[in-house]
Amino acid sequence: QTCALPICFPVTIRLDINMEEFLSFDDTLILPKFSEIKSRKDVDLSVRIAGMKLQLPVISSNMDTITGNKMATAMSLNGGVGALHRFMSVEDNLEEFLVTQDHIQSSSFYDYSQVLKPIVSFGIGSEELVRAVTLFNKGATTLLLDVAHGAATHVVEQYDKLREVVGNNAAIIVGNFATARDIESFNYHLKTKIKPDAYKVGIGGGSMCTALS
Repeated sequence: QTCALPICFPVTIRLDINMEEFLSFDDTLILPKFSEIKSRKDVDLSVRIAGMKLQLPVISSNMDTITGNKMATAMSLNGGVGALHRFMSVEDNLEEFLVTQDHIQSSSFYDYSQVLKPIVSFGIGSEELVRAVTLFNKGATTLLLDVAHGAATHVVEQYDKLREVVGNNAAIIVGNFATARDIESFNYHLKTKIKPDAYKVGIGGGSMCTALS
């Protein structure tokens, strides 16, 4: 109702809005079925990936806002594993890796032999290769070659260079890939006979994946 003193009169406004439907947790249900499992203790969620056995099948993302040493420590101590991000100097990256290991080893509540070391990340170029080799020489056993689009010549070349250094003494995960065909193309162009131990699948909506140059 619109008022212009001393007279008031009704006004009808029509809004043509295309409303999208969104669902929250209260609107959905994972349909339960009859179970023969007597106790949740009998459930085994463990998986094997890139030579690692995860008791909890979760790997935290190597984004700078997600996985530093605190997250990586928490992931390892709870049965998963964290992928440390690489958006820092090599020196700081090495410190993050070593601090994570120290935190894991100092925990008296866990069997350290069953706890995974964090995954370390590296990118493209000579400086990033130095990062990967430095971390490998200090005890990293799983390395993640992480770029927005993995099916590319420069990614293949970086992988070949690192594999030449580490051989079979470390696992290498490569990503990101959008399709199975991308992975096949990557493997086809490899010079080394040793293929990646795992592939990181899915190009996300983060700024590093969507940024235009």
